[in-house]
Amino acid sequence: MISRKVLRGLIDRLSYYSKELELLERPLEEARIEFVKTNSILKIASFSLEEYFEFTRELETNPKIKKLGSIGATTGKYSTFIIIEKKNKDIMFHKSKVWGNNHLEAFPKVVEEIKKVLESGDNNDEDTLAQSVLPPVFKGKLLATYYPDIYLGILSEEFLNYYIQKLDIEFNLKKFTKLKSTLDKTVFKRKALLEIKNNDEIMKRWSNYMYLGFLIKAFGKPKNPIYINEDNFDIEEPKAWEGAEKVIKEHKAFERNATFINKAKKLYENTNPSYECQICGFSFKYTWYEYIIEAHHKYFISDRKAGIRLTRFEDLWFVCSNCHTAIHRIGKLESIDDYKKIMKKRS
Repeated sequence: MISRKVLRGLIDRLSYYSKELELLERPLEEARIEFVKTNSILKIASFSLEEYFEFTRELETNPKIKKLGSIGATTGKYSTFIIIEKKNKDIMFHKSKVWGNNHLEAFPKVVEEIKKVLESGDNNDEDTLAQSVLPPVFKGKLLATYYPDIYLGILSEEFLNYYIQKLDIEFNLKKFTKLKSTLDKTVFKRKALLEIKNNDEIMKRWSNYMYLGFLIKAFGKPKNPIYINEDNFDIEEPKAWEGAEKVIKEHKAFERNATFINKAKKLYENTNPSYECQICGFSFKYTWYEYIIEAHHKYFISDRKAGIRLTRFEDLWFVCSNCHTAIHRIGKLESIDDYKKIMKKRS
């Protein structure tokens, strides 16, 4: 369960991640548009078995399209009499009685049902979608791929239930449909999750893909959950007392507060998700693909005259290791611009 306060804190804390997802979404959207263009509803209606095989394979294995939601590749999730593998020129089928007694009888029915689901999805006809006999996971992937602005790419009911519980949603089927019975509740559970997003002043500006990424980042997954202790949830700007003398054998050191520094780095991510150095602009993300940054105190903690004082976020500069070393070589200056000028002259 999660309170509104903690949800707001998570949104603020992970705002940097939404910016990253926005960048990652661009090539994903290009691949999705190309897939949908190649496999239009009209084209699907005239599929051959060979074309259908390529369609389902691409829907699950294309690395970019897969990010819209993973089916899991078990044959039952693809429906019935669906191609399960292709060896040489032979096609093998997953048998079921839902569609007919053989693949020749079943195949046109499966294709017609896919066409019906996509048309219902375009019309936002949730009752028809819920009554469709296509397996929920396969149906969910189709909807998230063809209509990503309407449908959320969380495919399995296990994941949907997990995030509904994490967001403290009281799911009531009667709120979404007048159907007395429904084959597939996942259609309405996705809608319940999207209501949280669309009613939030920040999240409503996100795409559904960004929202999905936020849920995973904030709460983890059912088998690898992230637990949030609301009592200890700190959404305030970090600050800490630093500079106390600490004697180690015969040498004297001045304590830094590691917890505070880590929190400050996380806060820096909100405005600079690439972790760029404030002096030279270098980012380890684009070279080592790692988030590495060092925090430099504007006042030198090693200056014994400073004594113990409260360090705030604004008392720090975030720099790469090279610039951090250079700062200490140059000595104390008044502003970060002063360091920039010196380093520019020496470069």
